[in-house]
Amino acid sequence: MFAFQCQPFAKSLARAVMLVLAALGCLASAQDVAAQAAPSPRRYRIIDLGTLGGTDSRAYGVNNKGQVVGEAIGGPADPFGYGKAFVWTGGAMRGIAGVTGGSFTFSQASAINNHGKVVGIFDPSDEGPNNTGGPVQLFLYDISTGSLSLSPGAGVDINDAGQILSFQQLPTGGTSAVILSGSGVTDLGALFGEPFAGRQINASG
Repeated sequence: MFAFQCQPFAKSLARAVMLVLAALGCLASAQDVAAQAAPSPRRYRIIDLGTLGGTDSRAYGVNNKGQVVGEAIGGPADPFGYGKAFVWTGGAMRGIAGVTGGSFTFSQASAINNHGKVVGIFDPSDEGPNNTGGPVQLFLYDISTGSLSLSPGAGVDINDAGQILSFQQLPTGGTSAVILSGSGVTDLGALFGEPFAGRQINASG
C-alpha cells in the first residue's frame, strides 16, 4: 500500500527535476550565445599630431579619412603665439599657405569635410608693427588642389555638400549666423530676438 501511494509522488518529483534541469540547460545556452555575441572591446591608438615647431597645437575637426585641421601655436611662423591654421594629412602637419604668413596675424582651421575642403578664420588685423588692417575673413581651402579663397565672415563648419556655416559681423557689433552655398547666402535670423552664431551644420544643411 505504501509503495502504491509513493509511486505517483516519485513520478512527479522526477518530472520536476527534469524540468529544472531543462531550464538550467536553456539558461546556460542563452548565456553562451550572449557571450559569443558580445562585441569585443574597441581598441584605440593615440597619435601625436605634433606642432609647427612651437609649443602647442589644437585640433578642431577631423573627417572620415583621418585628416585633421586646427591651429598651431608658436614656432618660426608664429613667434608671438597668435595661432596659425594647419592641416594634418598623410602623417604630417603643415600650415595652410596664404593664411599663416605674418607674425601678428591669426588663423584657425575650424572644420574639414570628407572631400578635403577646409574652412576657417583668418584675421589679418591683430595689433603689431606689421598690422595690415582689414576685417576678419572666412577662408576656404582645398587639400587636393591647394586652392585658397577668402571672403567676409568666419568659417565655422562645412558639410559634404559644400554648404558653409559662417557668421557675419553686424553694424551693431554683434554677429549673425549664415549659410553659404551655391545658391547664395541664407541668414539664419535671430534667436529670442537676438542674433547668434552657429556651431555645426549637418548633411541636410
